[in-house]
Amino acid sequence: MLNILRIIAYTIGSVVFGPILAVYLTFYGDLYSLSKTYKILEKISDEWDLLLHFGLFWIGFYSMLSLWIEYKKFKNKPPKLQWWQTETIYQIYIRSFFDSNNDGCGDLRGIIQKLDYIKSLGTNAIWITPMYPSGGKDGGYDISSFTEIDPTLGTMNDFDDLVEEVHKRNMYILLDFIPNHTSNLHKWFQESSKNNDPKNPYRDYYVWYPSEDKINPPNNWVSCFGGSAWTYNETRKAWYLHQFLKEQPDLNYRCPEVKKEVENAMKFWLNEKNVDGFRVDAFRHLFEDRNFEDEPLVENKNGLKNAALEYDDLEHTKTADQTETFELLTEWRKMFDDISRKTNRPRALIVECTSDLKDIGKYYEYNKKPSANFALNFQFCNMNKIVDINSNEIDSSYRPKNVEKLINDYLKCLPKNSWSNWHTGNHDNMRVASRIGEEYVDLANALNFLIGGTSIVYYGEEIGMIDLPKECLKFEECQDEKGKKYGPKEYLERTRDFCRTPFQWTNGKNSGFSSSDKTWLPINPNYKFLNVESQLKEYRSHLKVFKDLVNLRRSPSFQWGSYKTIVVNDQIFSFLRRAYGFPPFLVVMNFSNSSTQVNLLINSDIAPRGYVVYYHEGSSYNPSDYKLEYKVKSPVLTKNVKLNPFDLLILTWAPSE
Repeated sequence: MLNILRIIAYTIGSVVFGPILAVYLTFYGDLYSLSKTYKILEKISDEWDLLLHFGLFWIGFYSMLSLWIEYKKFKNKPPKLQWWQTETIYQIYIRSFFDSNNDGCGDLRGIIQKLDYIKSLGTNAIWITPMYPSGGKDGGYDISSFTEIDPTLGTMNDFDDLVEEVHKRNMYILLDFIPNHTSNLHKWFQESSKNNDPKNPYRDYYVWYPSEDKINPPNNWVSCFGGSAWTYNETRKAWYLHQFLKEQPDLNYRCPEVKKEVENAMKFWLNEKNVDGFRVDAFRHLFEDRNFEDEPLVENKNGLKNAALEYDDLEHTKTADQTETFELLTEWRKMFDDISRKTNRPRALIVECTSDLKDIGKYYEYNKKPSANFALNFQFCNMNKIVDINSNEIDSSYRPKNVEKLINDYLKCLPKNSWSNWHTGNHDNMRVASRIGEEYVDLANALNFLIGGTSIVYYGEEIGMIDLPKECLKFEECQDEKGKKYGPKEYLERTRDFCRTPFQWTNGKNSGFSSSDKTWLPINPNYKFLNVESQLKEYRSHLKVFKDLVNLRRSPSFQWGSYKTIVVNDQIFSFLRRAYGFPPFLVVMNFSNSSTQVNLLINSDIAPRGYVVYYHEGSSYNPSDYKLEYKVKSPVLTKNVKLNPFDLLILTWAPSE
């Protein structure tokens, strides 16, 4: 009986422990030699012996087959993704989106009125720029209260209605949050600057450096907007730190009260106002060196050291990405996760990351603790700033090799199992059409949506809005203090107003943005022909391509599949997206202004024949162009793919197991 039980145990073991044990028992394990009753079993007939081995063989084979099937199921099983991974995020610059009360400035009610439009794009999450009261110096990024609404933009009731309407449409809302600094008009700073009395509860809310010397700042630190990062306060007789404008004093996170105040503000919006998360601005600047040591100067290509007048003149080893910054981020992530669990609703913690790519890992995990859900990736925003590896010069051309480098540099630095993200522009950068050319708008959007990870879109990119021409912005109309502080002669080279102009809805008065006689910023004169209304009517438009791409992004292979470049040359950029068990997609783009043909059948990943999923004709017909008729589901030989200038072609074939 004992021996029979052992045989049964070995049989079960072959199933439980898989093919190795099963094969061993079937072919190599001398089962009888393991038994003390070998002599008894030896008497069993040869037929029974054969049957026993035959049975064990098939049990082992079945276990191997079962294991293989389970492995394939596991491998093909879609990952459980959260909304901030699956949805495309649409960034709204509130003042320029839609004016509901005709005062010339966009507002919260304006967003509510246009939610159905945003939903129609397929973008089910919105990120709104600051709607808090501010000092009016940095487009709302100089906050004077963390828990109120700027009356220019609406009321708290308006905000509550916005959140309700967003959620009613199964959409999500992210708020811009600026923890690094406040406005100098904030109550905290007003009180902190009064004196250095230990009884002053706000004394340590900001970074102060006591000194009788009103001329020489404590060190060489430079503001992100240029000039010294220090300003002297006569009342307190001390210098205060501002890594941005002098009207934006830096908070002191080594003060426990500051940390508590800011975290309470975040909890207010997450718990009481039911928002879905934050995009945290300027996070890398939260802590500075305790000893206020000078930062090293950057050496230029001639080995000479520049004077520290601009932010890029210094290596920011003392004012950015300090250890305590990342420790605080892990604490905030825990707070977000706790709220998510308690409310059974996932909240997103997204942080701005302008740090070197080599430091990006700290934004995802620090000391084995999770940090942000993801850190914003600015690679595509820097397309016109790429450095050629051979000449060490800036190459601003939108070439396939440059695109490949930007993508690969980022993906190589992204920690394992971390979630990527892409965006082509925002409120601080030139618009895509102005930065790299109008002919690249659709290709840039294709990259943004199809490379993989979360896609973030700046309002107006769906119709290919361009920057306001410089001659259309007078000095007195300039709203950006970053530009205004340089005066009438230099403001045009410094201001960010050009990419923040009112959205172009129609070809009517003020492009349908407002009925006011004057808008907060001038509207681009090209609104007469470049607007939403016109593009909805056109046979072929940026808006229609945009919607198609957002819809394609929902396919499993684009959503979470692997990414691999296929052919990259002077004209073609192509890549393969594939999720096991689902149709793969081969994306092919012609980045040049001339027709070309390419052989994509270069390895076993590519099928000899593909079928058209999507084709966008990138330019009007030229005599030298191919006469292409790519129709959905039509077959294409991958060894000879033809494309005209700026074309986009997407192929698929049956998934391979």
